[in-house]
Amino acid sequence: MMNVIGNAMKYSPGGAVVVSLHVCAIEAQGSQDNAQLGWSGEGGKERKVILFAVKDTGKGMSKDFLENQLFLPFHQEDAVKSEGAGLGMSIVKSLASMLAGRIEVTSQLGRGSDFKISIPMAAGRTTQHAPGASAIEQNLAILRSRVLTVAVHGVEHATAQSLRAYVHDWFECALVALGDEGLQPDIILADGTDDDKLAELRTQLRAYDQRLAVLTVSAGPPNRASSMYVAEKHIWERISRPLGPHKLAKALIRCLERLQRSDHSQMEANSEAQQREAESITSSHLVTSHSATAASPSRAATPVVQDSPSILLVEDNKINLKLLETFLAKKGYTNVESAADGFQAVQAAVRQAKGFDVIITDVMMPVMDGFEASRKIRELERTRHSSTDQHSTLRKPALLIALTGLATANHREKALRSGVDVFVTKPVRLEELGALLARWERGEIEGGSDRDAVKGASGS
Repeated sequence: MMNVIGNAMKYSPGGAVVVSLHVCAIEAQGSQDNAQLGWSGEGGKERKVILFAVKDTGKGMSKDFLENQLFLPFHQEDAVKSEGAGLGMSIVKSLASMLAGRIEVTSQLGRGSDFKISIPMAAGRTTQHAPGASAIEQNLAILRSRVLTVAVHGVEHATAQSLRAYVHDWFECALVALGDEGLQPDIILADGTDDDKLAELRTQLRAYDQRLAVLTVSAGPPNRASSMYVAEKHIWERISRPLGPHKLAKALIRCLERLQRSDHSQMEANSEAQQREAESITSSHLVTSHSATAASPSRAATPVVQDSPSILLVEDNKINLKLLETFLAKKGYTNVESAADGFQAVQAAVRQAKGFDVIITDVMMPVMDGFEASRKIRELERTRHSSTDQHSTLRKPALLIALTGLATANHREKALRSGVDVFVTKPVRLEELGALLARWERGEIEGGSDRDAVKGASGS
């Protein structure tokens, strides 16, 4: 699955990648073919076909490559411009065959590709029952009971189709279009990346008297600028891609909860205002001359808003990068920059005049690996800190976290010599990464630490 999705994202610089999963009954027709593939039932067990599909709007493939070379090892249609060794699809073909599955691929140059992988599986037996309904079932029940009205605005076609399917088919909400006379949506799903569409949305929001929620859809860390396009009386929330029904359901429920709290607060405010007005009328004759000199109530101290730490993510795998960006966004880190290789990471460090607070980097990358990039970034930090003119405005040396599948002592030693503070072995557990960032925020670990401290921080 990861190979197919990774290729779709790699060869689709624009447009969309749609991933779907379905369960189908094994057809009675073609039973001879099914038997040859091992798709016939065994021992009375019910068997289904799991259909995994990935459709993209990328560069596509030529007919000759599709029919004769796609599943051959070490073959790529454009080996000069393509990364990797050309083994991905041959591995997918082998795994599907081992599972008695089949692969169907259609593609057209300049239009995109459509992969469908079918795997027969026997029905499993549930051995444990969690108490109560699952989270998605509870969320579905909440949304379906509310009979919400939802509008989708400004989102590109493929994503809009998925959103409408979730909203209508899963959540049983009514779909309306913005501007429909007499129909005001409860929630608007909008593109959070296009300023022109957001400006158009702001104009349309002025026509609605009642408070509603705007849920913006975007990729990567939150873009707080989106909120300025939402009128003051309305609610703004966001959701990042990739997304599915469970994630969207939770975001819609957040919107509902905020709308309910806002309505309740407004009712309390109106009640208090009416009470103050009544008290003002009944006590107006008691006002004396010295009341004008009474001390005004002291203002509550304004909390100091701390800037979000400046974080650089360096990862050449787009899926891993997206997972890290989403994880950091959920943790509340909004000042996040990304780079696809070590060279881009060094360039980002040069552009960031004050330096980064945290750098999370892969090690094995094209163009320049993580070791070399770490060395160059540490050299840049030392050069900047040696300048008395810049020293007062610079951040402390970055906490440099290396993510790698190379777990040997030699690679660990090489990472530390390159200036890495914390060495984390893949597959990375996000809770471990979150714990490291929490320790850094508490001041328990620092960037540029001595090596004994580093070993303790990395758990080695």
